[in-house]
This record gives sequence, C-alpha cells and structure tokens, in this order.
Amino acid sequence: MITSDDTESNRTLAEELTSLLRQAVQIDERALLIESYQKGPHVFFAGILDSVKNRLLNFILDLQQMNATPDSLNKDSVAREAIRNSFHFHINGNNNTVAVGENVSQTVSTVHKGDVESLKAHLRAHNIDEVDLSELASAVTSETAGNNGQFGARVNAWVGKMGGKAISGAWQYSVENALPMLVEAIKSYYGA
Repeated sequence: MITSDDTESNRTLAEELTSLLRQAVQIDERALLIESYQKGPHVFFAGILDSVKNRLLNFILDLQQMNATPDSLNKDSVAREAIRNSFHFHINGNNNTVAVGENVSQTVSTVHKGDVESLKAHLRAHNIDEVDLSELASAVTSETAGNNGQFGARVNAWVGKMGGKAISGAWQYSVENALPMLVEAIKSYYGA
C-alpha cells in the first residue's frame, strides 16, 4: 500500500508477529488488533528487492562461470563445495555470532558507550573511509541523543550521506544492510 505522499510505503507484517503484538500491546478490551504494518521509505523496500535480485544474479553468474550443470554437480564434489561456499551472509546488530559453512573466519567488533575510537574501529571494519569517520566523530561528540533515541541533526545528516553512498554504489553495502548497521553502532555509542 502506498501512502498519499508516495515517499513511504506500508509492509504488512506476518500474522505470527501480529499475534505476538496482540498479546504484548495493551489496547482497549473492546478492540482487537487484526493487522499490523511496518511503515518505511520506498527506497528501503526497493533496496531489499534489489539486493535479493543482485545476490541471485551473482549466484547464477558464479554457477555459469564454474560451468555447473545438474549432471556435473552429481559427479563432482569439488563443484558442490565451491557452490556451497559462494554464499555470503551479513548479519547486523548487537551480540550476534553466526558461522556458516566450512573454514569460516569472523571478525567481531564492539562499540562501547561514549568511546569514539571503538565506534570508528567498528565502522572502519565496514570500509568507511577516514574522512567520513572523522566527520561522524565530530558529530557524535558535539551532539547527544535525545531521550527517545533520536540523533541530532549532524548525526542524522551523516547517516543520510552514508545511505546515499550505499544507494549510489559508492560504498559496497546495500541500503538494507548499511543503514541498520550504522544506526545500531551509533546507538551503542550513545548507550541506547
């Protein structure tokens, strides 16, 4: 469903989540929560679809480059192993540890409350350049997060700039991966 201003859209949440919300949210006993929606900008949902399309296309191109056919996969365990290892997972948020596949290498970084260097180190691991890191460090040290977890104008502008880089392809992360990672890192810095 598209709203009247055409900048945001609603995504219907799964019935299971609506059921959990029904139990958790206190509403008037004469009312019943039937459906729930997540509101978000078009670019967010378009970015998710674009990411799925690109990952599927990359996987198909990898198969083509390996000359993989159903017959060759049945006979060649090396080809099956190469295909299995062609998937990459990116999971963002606090305290997530996931290992998939064989011979997995992981790097876990943590952002500590009020520690600009840990924030910069965490974001540096996500290939954010030093100029952008310095700009963010200046913004977070000059602004505090509001009581409701809202960032200040400079921090919001920086996150928007990085979202623009993700959309344009100037930064290797897709919007659906980049923005949540940035927001979680900055929230961790503020202790939210």
